[in-house]
Amino acid sequence: MAQRPDSRIGVVYICDVHLEPRRSSKNRIIRIGSTTDVYRHLKARLNSSTHGRLRLITFYPRPESESDTYRQILNCGQVELLIHTTLQKFKYDKKCQCGNNHTTLFEIGEDELDNILKTVEHWVSWSERKFGHIVVPRGG
Repeated sequence: MAQRPDSRIGVVYICDVHLEPRRSSKNRIIRIGSTTDVYRHLKARLNSSTHGRLRLITFYPRPESESDTYRQILNCGQVELLIHTTLQKFKYDKKCQCGNNHTTLFEIGEDELDNILKTVEHWVSWSERKFGHIVVPRGG
């Protein structure tokens, strides 16, 4: 049975999260989320204390060039859920500084980032193969 894409379009991004106060753990906290415009999304959260400071690691699908357009997947909500489910064992289970537990935060060892990126890339590529993508202007 073929599953139809959900109605959300966008990219999946991965950010380092710098929570305050600093933790003594050698693990890093990352955020994996989705949005239609990653740069505008992060800029809007620049002064937000919800997740501490964010630093973009990368996003998928990756641009093929430095053109004025980039690809977005057609079922971004489903892909984000598949990624979060696959990475369940890394869920950050502590309250952040705002007092909430966030479903988009993951705690990983420094040597696990490559595998996390491969997991994200796998599900985004799966979506592109199954449902295709759209090309949108940057900032649009």
